[in-house]
Amino acid sequence: MIKQYLFVAFVPLVSFSLASTACVSFPSKKSDAVRAATVPEEMHEHRFTAKVSFENDPNWNVRQMPTESSIAFERLQFVDAVTGYAVDGKANLYKTIDGGVSWNKMKTFPGSSISSTLFPTEDIGLVATHTIPDSSIGGENALARIFRTVDGGNSWTQVFEGRSLGIDSLSVSKSRVVFAAGSKSAVVDSVLEWSPLFISSSDGGTSWNDISGGLIQEFERGNRINGMPTDIIADDNLVTVVTHHGSIISSDDLGKTWSFQAGVDRQGFPYSVRPLGRSKNGELLLYGASSSMDHGTGSFVASWSKAAGWKIGLLPRYFLSDAVLLSSGEIVAVGFVFKDGLRSPKTNIVLSTSDNGQNWQLIRESGPENSFNSISRLSEGNVFVAGDEGDAVVLERS
Repeated sequence: MIKQYLFVAFVPLVSFSLASTACVSFPSKKSDAVRAATVPEEMHEHRFTAKVSFENDPNWNVRQMPTESSIAFERLQFVDAVTGYAVDGKANLYKTIDGGVSWNKMKTFPGSSISSTLFPTEDIGLVATHTIPDSSIGGENALARIFRTVDGGNSWTQVFEGRSLGIDSLSVSKSRVVFAAGSKSAVVDSVLEWSPLFISSSDGGTSWNDISGGLIQEFERGNRINGMPTDIIADDNLVTVVTHHGSIISSDDLGKTWSFQAGVDRQGFPYSVRPLGRSKNGELLLYGASSSMDHGTGSFVASWSKAAGWKIGLLPRYFLSDAVLLSSGEIVAVGFVFKDGLRSPKTNIVLSTSDNGQNWQLIRESGPENSFNSISRLSEGNVFVAGDEGDAVVLERS
């Protein structure tokens, strides 16, 4: 297990104190050269500051949705052009069958927060929840549960319960094996011990098997892996796990054994790293937040392959809340930017890039009161973007 002292457990994962950057050291150009000569090719990094054009992209049409909902969307997934599911910060699950014009509350999970959702079809879905009892110290008594529906969210059955700090990702492979990943903890002699949680289901989520053993072994093999699992990409037999701090671990036998592939250099302090999918060239695409004394605080979009290593496009002062990879290879992201420094008012934005994060084009911007938090593919070339107070738009590629 990976040991951390108790006070670490109370540091929010998605927040970052600028004062903590003073403890991070950065190598000189000389030490960079030494490092480049000794680090494997897959660990090499090419970092650059991405370019952003604030001229509205004429290739996108923005259609305001006439929704009357006051939902503060936090997570969003459309199954097709008309059927979609969304969750808010109060453990409520909503459904639309008219392309997002109206939303109906389908289920509330009391005393919990929703940590992950997966809807392979319009009728079949899985929701992972997370509950921390008031008596829990550092989360050692926290419970993760998975609920399943087969009738489009009208009824739900609990199919899994276990000690966990949260199931952060649900994914299904082309062979219909479902995977879930997160972390679990226990307090031993006043020390909080963390370990990865990895479970699978071969019957569509009805029953689950804990196959964490191989992943735990890879975590304990050395100090190369940073952070707990937060996301899964499941291909045929290849399963890839990405951790909170950008480490990549893969398995070619459906989770029995694992091997470390690469990790974003911790000099940039990456966190909240999420995979987008694979590019047409097979590169793994990711995005996340970072903070460094060299580049400041903001977000990044990165690509990685064993052959090319890392290519990391930095977006100082930009904070991406969510992003989606389209079948065309284009990435569309939502978030906000502090145009005139971190003390200036924020501007909410929707951006796109067609070259894996090197150049970005503005699609829409708005004032600080209209925040967009989540994004989902609607249909080929169309994207649904949602935010606070039910504000939503559809982006149509012209």
